[in-house]
Amino acid sequence: MGEEARVALRSRLGVGPGQTLVIAVGRLVEKKGFACLIEAVGGAPELHLAIIGDGDLHSDLRARSAFSGASVTLAGRFSRTEIRDALQLADLVAVPSVIDSKGNVDGLPNTLLEAMAAGKAIVASRVAGIPDVVTDGVEGLLVPPGAPAPLRDALIQLAQNPYRRAELGRAGAPRCATRLR
Repeated sequence: MGEEARVALRSRLGVGPGQTLVIAVGRLVEKKGFACLIEAVGGAPELHLAIIGDGDLHSDLRARSAFSGASVTLAGRFSRTEIRDALQLADLVAVPSVIDSKGNVDGLPNTLLEAMAAGKAIVASRVAGIPDVVTDGVEGLLVPPGAPAPLRDALIQLAQNPYRRAELGRAGAPRCATRLR
């Protein structure tokens, strides 16, 4: 992706100068944990969250974003190519899955694997199949599901440490390529 395309995509995702870009991808449904993620980003002005996807919770998540004061863009639906480009642009990828009110949970979110393949640092919930793929502190940071404070702490920790982000991303790419085929 050329520099002009990078600038255009950063603008589309709403990230401001000096902000760390956190990308989350998925249908806007409860089990994705986006409500918790928005709460986590609130009070952390150095973070900008771009959620890529569409779904039933769009209005609710927009209202939560406004109420929390978080820097959030609900970017809508992207093509597969646009998602790949957004993941390449991301500083961090968040996979904040939760067990929803009906007991549903993502088994192993595709976004997790796509972020690992892209060599990106991941902050994810310790739920379902995620800990089988991400070792805490090796390929990413794992946090309790549905807990905004630990999620915020992990995001800020990696936002402040580009070397650590790169280290986690480098560890995730080969694991995805060799062990998860």
